[in-house]
Amino acid sequence: MRLTIAALILLAICRPRIRGHTTTDWLSIGAFGIALAGLNTLFYQAIDRIPMGAAVTLEVLGPLTLSVLTARTKKG
Repeated sequence: MRLTIAALILLAICRPRIRGHTTTDWLSIGAFGIALAGLNTLFYQAIDRIPMGAAVTLEVLGPLTLSVLTARTKKG
Protein backbone atom coordinates (compact mmCIF):
# COMPACT_ATOMS: atom_id res chain seq x y z
CA MET A 1 0.00 0.00 0.00
CA ARG A 2 2.83 2.36 0.92
CA LEU A 3 4.59 1.78 -2.42
CA THR A 4 1.36 2.26 -4.36
CA ILE A 5 0.69 5.62 -2.71
CA ALA A 6 4.31 6.68 -3.28
CA ALA A 7 4.05 5.68 -6.96
CA LEU A 8 0.85 7.70 -7.40
CA ILE A 9 2.41 10.76 -5.78
CA LEU A 10 5.48 10.46 -8.02
CA LEU A 11 3.25 10.08 -11.07
CA ALA A 12 1.44 13.29 -10.14
CA ILE A 13 4.64 15.23 -9.47
CA CYS A 14 7.03 13.97 -12.17
CA ARG A 15 4.54 13.23 -14.97
CA PRO A 16 6.72 10.60 -16.70
CA ARG A 17 6.16 9.71 -20.34
CA ILE A 18 4.12 6.48 -20.42
CA ARG A 19 4.11 5.93 -24.19
CA GLY A 20 7.19 5.16 -26.25
CA HIS A 21 8.59 2.34 -24.14
CA THR A 22 9.24 -1.10 -25.56
CA THR A 23 7.79 -4.36 -24.28
CA THR A 24 11.20 -5.21 -22.84
CA ASP A 25 11.15 -1.97 -20.86
CA TRP A 26 7.72 -2.78 -19.41
CA LEU A 27 8.83 -6.33 -18.54
CA SER A 28 11.86 -4.93 -16.73
CA ILE A 29 9.66 -2.47 -14.84
CA GLY A 30 7.25 -5.26 -13.87
CA ALA A 31 10.06 -7.56 -12.76
CA PHE A 32 11.53 -4.78 -10.63
CA GLY A 33 8.13 -4.11 -9.05
CA ILE A 34 7.62 -7.80 -8.25
CA ALA A 35 11.12 -8.05 -6.77
CA LEU A 36 10.52 -4.95 -4.65
CA ALA A 37 7.16 -6.27 -3.42
CA GLY A 38 8.78 -9.60 -2.56
CA LEU A 39 11.61 -7.86 -0.71
CA ASN A 40 9.19 -5.82 1.39
CA THR A 41 6.95 -8.81 2.13
CA LEU A 42 9.85 -11.01 3.20
CA PHE A 43 11.39 -8.21 5.26
CA TYR A 44 8.17 -7.61 7.19
CA GLN A 45 7.76 -11.33 7.78
CA ALA A 46 11.35 -11.50 9.04
CA ILE A 47 10.70 -8.65 11.49
CA ASP A 48 7.70 -10.60 12.76
CA ARG A 49 9.89 -13.63 13.51
CA ILE A 50 13.33 -12.28 14.51
CA PRO A 51 14.57 -9.06 16.15
CA MET A 52 14.56 -6.00 13.91
CA GLY A 53 18.32 -5.46 14.19
CA ALA A 54 19.05 -8.96 12.88
CA ALA A 55 16.52 -8.56 10.05
CA VAL A 56 18.01 -5.24 8.93
CA THR A 57 21.54 -6.68 9.15
CA LEU A 58 20.58 -9.59 6.92
CA GLU A 59 18.84 -7.26 4.47
CA VAL A 60 21.90 -5.02 4.13
CA LEU A 61 24.40 -7.89 4.04
CA GLY A 62 23.55 -8.88 0.43
CA PRO A 63 24.07 -5.46 -1.21
CA LEU A 64 27.13 -4.82 0.97
CA THR A 65 28.71 -8.12 -0.05
CA LEU A 66 27.94 -7.47 -3.71
CA SER A 67 29.48 -3.99 -3.60
CA VAL A 68 32.63 -5.29 -1.90
CA LEU A 69 33.02 -8.14 -4.38
CA THR A 70 32.52 -5.93 -7.43
CA ALA A 71 34.74 -3.07 -6.29
CA ARG A 72 37.38 -2.35 -8.93
CA THR A 73 40.06 -0.89 -6.66
CA LYS A 74 41.20 -1.74 -3.19
CA LYS A 75 41.27 1.23 -0.84
CA GLY A 76 43.45 1.47 2.18
